[in-house]
Amino acid sequence: MVALELSRVAWRLIDGYYQRQLTGELSEEEAKNKAKERLRFLRYGAEGKDYFWITDYSPNIIMHPYRKDLEGKIPSEYGAEDRELFREFAEKSKTTGFIEYRWQWKDKRERIAPKLSSIIAFRPWGWIVGTGVYVDDVEREIAELSRWINIVTTGLLVLVALLSLYIVWNYRKGELARMKVESELQKSEEKYRLLIENMNEGLIVVNTDRAVEYANRRLCELSGYSFDELVGSDLMKLFDCENQKIIEEQLERRKSGDRDPYEVRWKTKGGESVTTIVSPTPLYGDKGEYKGSFSVVTDISERIRNEEERRELQSQLIQTQKLDSLGRLAGGIAHDFNNILTVIMGQAQLALKRGTGKDSESLERIRGDVRTIHEAGERAVGLIRQLLVFSRKQESRSEVLNVNEVVANILKMLRHIIGEDIALETRLSVPLTSVKVDPARLEQVLINLIVNARDALAEQGQGREKRITIRTREEFVEEGNLLLKGSGSPGEYVILSVSDTGVGMSEEVKERLFEPFFTTKERGKGTGLGLSIVYAVVRQYNGIIKVDSVYGYGSTFEIYLPACTEAPKPIVKSGGEEGKGGGEVIVLVEDDEGVRNFALEVLTEKGYRVYAASGGEEALGVIRAEGVKPNLLFTDLVMPGMNGLTLAKKVATLFPEIRVLIASGYSEYDKEEIGEAKLPEGRVHFVSKPYTLQEIVQRVRAALASP
Repeated sequence: MVALELSRVAWRLIDGYYQRQLTGELSEEEAKNKAKERLRFLRYGAEGKDYFWITDYSPNIIMHPYRKDLEGKIPSEYGAEDRELFREFAEKSKTTGFIEYRWQWKDKRERIAPKLSSIIAFRPWGWIVGTGVYVDDVEREIAELSRWINIVTTGLLVLVALLSLYIVWNYRKGELARMKVESELQKSEEKYRLLIENMNEGLIVVNTDRAVEYANRRLCELSGYSFDELVGSDLMKLFDCENQKIIEEQLERRKSGDRDPYEVRWKTKGGESVTTIVSPTPLYGDKGEYKGSFSVVTDISERIRNEEERRELQSQLIQTQKLDSLGRLAGGIAHDFNNILTVIMGQAQLALKRGTGKDSESLERIRGDVRTIHEAGERAVGLIRQLLVFSRKQESRSEVLNVNEVVANILKMLRHIIGEDIALETRLSVPLTSVKVDPARLEQVLINLIVNARDALAEQGQGREKRITIRTREEFVEEGNLLLKGSGSPGEYVILSVSDTGVGMSEEVKERLFEPFFTTKERGKGTGLGLSIVYAVVRQYNGIIKVDSVYGYGSTFEIYLPACTEAPKPIVKSGGEEGKGGGEVIVLVEDDEGVRNFALEVLTEKGYRVYAASGGEEALGVIRAEGVKPNLLFTDLVMPGMNGLTLAKKVATLFPEIRVLIASGYSEYDKEEIGEAKLPEGRVHFVSKPYTLQEIVQRVRAALASP
């Protein structure tokens, strides 16, 4: 192949000169001579002595590097020895391709050796170009190549052997390492499996189809199902309908990466309910696609039961303490209440005695006696209400309101309480953020603080101005403020303050200020409940009380109530015009004859058609017998036999559009009780006992006007 390629190189060289002939650059003779001379000096081979030769088709030798003496001669002109050598070559040179012949050894004419040539014809000039490779050289090169092949093959075999040994050694080493890793991995898996299986919390893995893929021992115990029963099953079988909605919502939140813990109740195989805290973590595939979630499940049922028991025990303890306190309070209240009853009975007897006279002076004195009886009754009402606030068990109703409106609503009453010799000033901040409290409780707080200020001013004596100032404002209490020590949290507060220019308090008094039954007043002039009630109410609404007082210079009580962003509800002001009825039908139910007659007389005078009954069964009988279609049911809450809520429920089934007004001398009705009675909350109203003429008229009118 090498010889053939060499022949083609020689052919291209000759063709280059031929092309120059065709372009006229060289004559034919010049082109042939240049081609011959160029090929004459070209050498190749290991020793650089192999050469090219040229003949024609005669065949005559055109160019031979080592036999220039034969160039241009015909075969008959060769010597005998040359003719013999040339004869064999001449015969074989007539063909194109490879020829084997015998020729003199390179530049040694005396040595004849076999030779192998590749010949190619250049037809434009009638030339045959050939190469010459001695067979001995080829054999020697083949032998040398074979020797090197053997060396290389041996080297390769050795290399392959070494490489094989290396591969085997590395494979064995890798296999040992793999076995070690697998062993350590198995140990690690076993370690974590034991850790997961023996953890106190349940662990569950769920895929995107809500199917359970794994559950540890604790979760199986918690659910009541075995591992085989859980794996592959639908997660939803572990929850009731209400909690299934929670789970569906939470599974959707996992897809967005949410990890927030949540509370949910599980339904065990036995049908029991287990309350848990679930801490979820979403799972993702290699490409970031959502694959499901695993969750840690903590059973908090026992904790909830313990907290409920603790709250129940605490409630029982508080009630026991209240009962004990009320027992100790009875002596103090008896004195005050006996004084009130003395006034009521004495003035009533005087009124009866003077009623026999017909002169105007006697009638005026009777009016004065009755007025005194009414004021004594108001004092009794105030005392009873404070006692109910202190002993009340259930939570009060909270409303969103504006403190300024509460102050304005009872300002006239407060002026009446303190008397004409004390100046009452208000400095109310406008606008003012809302708060969420029971308006009746807030009024009680304000009244108690005003009464406390009034009493402090009474001890002041003559010579100094007697003034009480009510202020409202807003303040943001930051984290770390000393006001928050022990109570309250950072945030916006609405502040209601009451200041007086009275005698102030000593440090000893300030330390015991909010203790129940503690008072600095003379025996019989105070129960010691006023400020303790203030403290209880404020703490109930997560508020703060701040007291500043310097003995001899007055005191300031600041009530901090957490601000509320909701819009306040309008407060119905007390007093005002007494509403007239328009012939509306009212069913009045009251077991106390005196109260029933009072309400009946008031409502009848106001233009209402009133049907009175002493109990629930009697009221239902009146409705059926008289064919009454009432607009309003006005009933007492606590009565022998059927209570007010039960009666209201039965009447509402007969008259779905009826309004209900409930009266009670114990406490305000409970919204949950109304819900259980299936009464529409917006149509149920309340009035507390004892109620005045104005209160009963206003409440009845408001109830009838409700949507």
